Amino acid sequence: GGKFTDEGLKAIAKFCPGTTKLNLCSAEYITDAGLLACAAHCPKLTELVICHCGEGVTYLGERAIDKILPRLWARD
Repeated sequence: GGKFTDEGLKAIAKFCPGTTKLNLCSAEYITDAGLLACAAHCPKLTELVICHCGEGVTYLGERAIDKILPRLWARD
């Protein structure tokens, strides 16, 4: 969490597409855009924790991720 940003999520998407679990608890600098980039490029992602994130993570972003990765188990 902490100071993790969308740039970090984009790096995971680019360099670690086999990622299956991602814990972003308290990552207050991420946004829907970073989450969507990661979801779109990490097709094996099955668990995503996004609790206590900043205002950049919205309900609409979470629903968009559900459409990209319908089998994803997200906790918030």
